[in-house]
Amino acid sequence: AHRPIVKVETHSTLGKDKGVPRFTYIPGALRYIMCELLKNSCRATVEACADERELKDRPINVVVCADEHNVAICTSDRARGIP
Repeated sequence: AHRPIVKVETHSTLGKDKGVPRFTYIPGALRYIMCELLKNSCRATVEACADERELKDRPINVVVCADEHNVAICTSDRARGIP
């Protein structure tokens, strides 16, 4: 079974959280949304790759950034996209 690589980065402007953003959210909702996004991204990436070597060249990236007032979660892949 082919397994894509998922890389996660975190960035925060707040010193007290040591670069790992902390924010209030509804766990079930965020878990559901992120699982669906990652599931779709993983499927598309596996379908776009011919072999394991190519999978290693196409990681899925998740970046979480935060400041005092905002949080952004960006998920990106290098699959084919929407036809």
